[in-house]
Amino acid sequence: MKVYLIQIPIVFLITFSFFSCTKHQQKRVEPTSFNKLEVPNDFDWELSQTIDLEVISSKTGVIKVTSEDESVVFHVGKNSNQDEAYKCQFSIPTYVESFKVNGVLTETSNNVSMNLDKFKSANNDDWYIDLGDVYEFEFPDTPIDDYYSEVVGENKIIVGYNNGMNLYATLATVDGLNIIKDRRVIVSPNWGRHFEIAAVSEDKVIFCYSVTNNDFTQAFLKIGTINGTSIEYSDGILITDQNIDQLSIEVLSDGKFIVGYSYSTSGEIFIKVGRLESNVIVFEQALPLNQNVTSDYIVEKKLHLNKLKSNKAIICYLDRDAGNGLSCMIFDNTTNSSLIGPIITLTDGDFSNISIAVMNGNKVVLTDNGGPTSKTYLLGLDGNVISHLGDVVTDVFISQRSSVTKLNDDQFAISFTEHQTNTPMIEWSVVKVGTIQGNNITFSNRKNLNNMYSYNRDLGTNHTIGPNHFYSSFRQWTPGRPISLVVGEYTYGGSNQDTDGDGVSDNDDAFPIDPNKAFINYYPTSSYGTLAFEDLYPYMGDYDFNDVVVDFRFEMYSNSDNLVTDLKVNIVARASGASFENGFGFSFYDQQGILSGNISVTGCVLSEGIIETGSNGLELNQSKPTIIAFDNFFNILSTAGGMGVNTTPGAQFVPYDTICLYFQINTPVRMYDVAPWNWNPFIFVNGNRGHEIHLKNKPSTSLVDENISGTGESSGWGYYTTSTYLPWGLQVPESIDYPTEETDILNAFNHFREWAESGGRENNSWYKDFPGNRNNELLY
Repeated sequence: MKVYLIQIPIVFLITFSFFSCTKHQQKRVEPTSFNKLEVPNDFDWELSQTIDLEVISSKTGVIKVTSEDESVVFHVGKNSNQDEAYKCQFSIPTYVESFKVNGVLTETSNNVSMNLDKFKSANNDDWYIDLGDVYEFEFPDTPIDDYYSEVVGENKIIVGYNNGMNLYATLATVDGLNIIKDRRVIVSPNWGRHFEIAAVSEDKVIFCYSVTNNDFTQAFLKIGTINGTSIEYSDGILITDQNIDQLSIEVLSDGKFIVGYSYSTSGEIFIKVGRLESNVIVFEQALPLNQNVTSDYIVEKKLHLNKLKSNKAIICYLDRDAGNGLSCMIFDNTTNSSLIGPIITLTDGDFSNISIAVMNGNKVVLTDNGGPTSKTYLLGLDGNVISHLGDVVTDVFISQRSSVTKLNDDQFAISFTEHQTNTPMIEWSVVKVGTIQGNNITFSNRKNLNNMYSYNRDLGTNHTIGPNHFYSSFRQWTPGRPISLVVGEYTYGGSNQDTDGDGVSDNDDAFPIDPNKAFINYYPTSSYGTLAFEDLYPYMGDYDFNDVVVDFRFEMYSNSDNLVTDLKVNIVARASGASFENGFGFSFYDQQGILSGNISVTGCVLSEGIIETGSNGLELNQSKPTIIAFDNFFNILSTAGGMGVNTTPGAQFVPYDTICLYFQINTPVRMYDVAPWNWNPFIFVNGNRGHEIHLKNKPSTSLVDENISGTGESSGWGYYTTSTYLPWGLQVPESIDYPTEETDILNAFNHFREWAESGGRENNSWYKDFPGNRNNELLY
């Protein structure tokens, strides 16, 4: 089967074997620089680390180990016994310094023990989110300046926006996870900078907006009445006749609401309490807060009001006097005379756009604007006093806006746009669920709100709508950049549906209709790995590590008891810069003999008549289960003329070929027993089965020619190193490009030397395509 591996960042394990790539069978080529490396005698040349993990949890359920950003799953299985610790083993690149277990972050070490009972959302108590289709609102072709939405009644949404010319409001009905558009109206024929909506009853809303004439901005209110699928609204009511640059509205109770605004000249904030009396708005005396807010970038909202209790609200604003920190206080309207509580100021964050959700009456969740690292803050309330209880990283590279909404007293949904580093004007819109336990916040896995890009910096509001439903708004990266809504349905503890009855919910089951399989675990975890060998052992080579280059990946299929039922190994032949006709195989560690006699394999490509196999496909006369994937590289990728294949720039490229090995396991085994990260890959040279070349510290198989070891420049220890501890092969847990013909690897990768001579302590990501790491003109 021909497989083209276009240069996609696939994970690779690169096994470098010190063998001359000059490719003349009898001619030894002296090394130029690689052989001068001075490495510690105990250096194992490994670029992977094996983690033994113990998880303590009083609840049963799926255990998922992921990368810190949760984009890669390192391990997945089921904790079936709350009285015993869940134990597993997995392998990750050595540069990885932390990982998550069910969303809880921990640092990397050889042995990790975690007690998930300390983290409520980590013990199978995550919220499972199901999303409906993305609904796009229609609007005029001219660009949108700002937009806002609000829930009215049980199933109505109003979306308001301005397009630099008019202020519009569109009404829609939510039916399950579907959104049905009703009608759009023009709220004001004049352009304004600010627009917010507050629902004061089941059928009435207040439009709060600004109108700008000749650079003078005033604030207005209108009462909107929902009548079926239409909106009727009153005349505009002037809030203040002075020039404003901040505007916000929040409902209290019994028809009461508060409006906050600031003057552009002084920066002073004012609060007005209003109420509806027979469809007429009556204002109380305006209350000055005597605080200065920043007036820069006034198109961004920097004054925030959020209801606490029936007659209380929290007021937050970007404070110029506090170095653009965020100042918050309590507004109390429980008596006839308004009361302002003491101020708390947060300073460690970008607060130019925040979102607030009031949780269980005495706690508030607040998100900041984003940037390289965005935070979620937990505030405590004691009467009219606010305290900062703590904060946690929400995510990385959140761009400009996030929105948070309460799900219940302890859970909240947070939506945000994720910045794409390679396309800075484009982001994804995502949602995750946060859980409060004590003064701590933990987050669930992320879920994309849509499968398209979102427009930069334009995530809108997030609201709860009806039982177990919320919606998020955003703009998509499509012509016209339409305002879009998506409804989410959340269930506590994940989806309970288990179609095949194996004890793993369909949401977590990779095989929801097969009771014999539940999970897939991979090695390497992200994608393919790469092995690269030199083939002149026991003599040193030219160190271009391209005599045999193969990619590989193990797929382990396990059931709900975490026993491996099936195993697949994909071997991709990529390059051979040799004249030798080399073969490739591997053996399993199998210390306890669990695999011997328990597995059979199909898919090997053996055509030279030099490999003897049993009926199970394994090589005969071996003490460990040994598989020869192919016995002649050039029967997999034939040369296109000249010597070697896919190592010389300008020569004809030969498409890669994938060998799919399938292992039948008669009696399911533990993942420990398979442990592909302990495999022993090797090549054998030019049809000589006994002439094996392994990675450093990997033993020979039972069929090795022992007369070769100790000759030439090999150490004689039988573990494939020179007397100066240099190997003939390397294995890297991510796929990199390999050096071109006769290019010393030190010249191709700028930090390889530092990594090797430090014994792997420094520059362990030398192979990644980071700036300054690679000389691409020397790589194939």
